[in-house]
Amino acid sequence: ADSNHAISASGQISMVVQPTHNAVSLVSSSSLTTPPVGTLALYAQSFSNKCQIAQMDSNGRQDPLQRALYTNNIVIWMPNDAAVVAPAFGTSWTARNSGTAAAQARPVIASTNLVTAMTRNTFGTGTTATGASGIQTTNAVAMIGNVANMGGFFMYARFSLETYLASERFFIGLSANNAAMAADSSGWLNSIGVGKDAADTTLQFITHSASAGTKNNTTLTPSATQIYDLYIFVLPNGTQAQLTLMDPNNITTPLAYVVFNSNLPANTTPLYMQAHIQSTVGITAKQLSLSKMYLETDC
Repeated sequence: ADSNHAISASGQISMVVQPTHNAVSLVSSSSLTTPPVGTLALYAQSFSNKCQIAQMDSNGRQDPLQRALYTNNIVIWMPNDAAVVAPAFGTSWTARNSGTAAAQARPVIASTNLVTAMTRNTFGTGTTATGASGIQTTNAVAMIGNVANMGGFFMYARFSLETYLASERFFIGLSANNAAMAADSSGWLNSIGVGKDAADTTLQFITHSASAGTKNNTTLTPSATQIYDLYIFVLPNGTQAQLTLMDPNNITTPLAYVVFNSNLPANTTPLYMQAHIQSTVGITAKQLSLSKMYLETDC
C-alpha cells in the first residue's frame, strides 16, 4: 500500500487514487470479487471483530495474513503422530483421555470428503460408554485482565465432528477446566467457547463466569462432513466476547456469530486452551477431528 490507500475505521480498505499497484488490488470486503489471473486482492476482514488484512488470489482462495510473531505471544497446537500430543509452540500440551481405547490418532488423508482430506488428529472416545478424549495446554495461557492493557486474547480452531452421534458432548475454547471431559461444558466455571451438551441437537456458543453461564444456540446441526473455523476475540480488560463460526471455504460469510456481554470468565482467572469430546452412552467411539488451534495475546 502507499499514501493513496488506507484502512478505514470501519475495517474496509479505501481506494483514493490508484486501485492497483504491481498487480495488487486494494478493495473493500463488501465489493470483493475474484481478481483477474496474475493479480491479488487485499482487503480488510473481520474475525469476531478483530480486523486483519486478508488476500484473495485469482483462484478465489482467501487467506488472512499472519501478524508479526515477534510482537505478540503465540500458542499453537498442530497435528502430530499418535505418540506425541503436539510440538511445543508457546507451551507444552497434555493429553486428556479417559476410558478404554480413548486416544489421539493421526489418520491417513483420503479423498472421501473435505474432512478426510484435511490434515488432522482425531480424538476418539474409545469403547467405554463415558469415554473421553482431548488435548489442552499444560499451562494456563490467557485471561481477560482487570486493568488497562492487561490480558485479552484471540483464539482460532479448525475442527470437525468426524464421527458424530447425537448423544455426545464436546467443547473447544478456553477454560479453567484442567481435566478430561466428564460433564457438560456449559456448566464449567470460567469457560468460553463452542460446544454441545449431551442433550443439545445443535452447536452452542458457551460462556460461564465463576457463578453463572449462558448458552447461545447457533442453530447449526453438527455434520460429520462439515469443517468449522472458530474465532474468539476479547480485548484486554474487555467486558464483552465475540465468537464466530465460519466455513473455511467462505471466510466472508459467518455461519454463526454472537456477542456475550455478561457471564464472561472471571477476568483474573487463568485459562487453558483446550478441545474435548466425550461419549455419554454406548460403546461406539465418537471422534473429534482437530486441524489447528491458535492463540494470540498482546504479551
